[in-house]
Amino acid sequence: MDNYVKEMLNEFPKIFGSNDTAQTPASSNLLVASYLTITKESYTTHTWRNAFLSKLARPDIQLTVAVLSTRMKNPTNQDWLKLERFMKYLNGTRTFHLTVGIDDIKIIKWYVDASYGVHEDFRSHTGSVMSIGIGALPAGSTKQKLNTRSSTEAELAGVDDVIAKIL
Repeated sequence: MDNYVKEMLNEFPKIFGSNDTAQTPASSNLLVASYLTITKESYTTHTWRNAFLSKLARPDIQLTVAVLSTRMKNPTNQDWLKLERFMKYLNGTRTFHLTVGIDDIKIIKWYVDASYGVHEDFRSHTGSVMSIGIGALPAGSTKQKLNTRSSTEAELAGVDDVIAKIL
């Protein structure tokens, strides 16, 4: 995976030095949008490549990739800055690898959580993860398909979105 991340960083339009890193994959303004336009093709290409990486080996970046993916139809300069920060995070964490281990094969734990009304269209966001000891597979992070009226309803909708995987 280190080579894949290195290749992605090399093909990104901005050159990152060894000090161009970020502690987290997203800043606090991840869900804020502006309305300027940027090169859609470049934004989409890099977002799809990051989506592949997030599913293959880096569940820690799934939330950021999910949010960046919601902006692929009309990316803005603000979205590009978010993608750029994300790439800085990858630059600083290129040696991170997914580690999975089993404590007890008979005990499978699922964790599902939702954040209420965090998207621009007031939709909520669901995160889920399964663990049988060390690490987590599968992990998911998705925008909910319906608007909810409360955080409790968002939690229920999140569980409903993931229950098929759990069963």
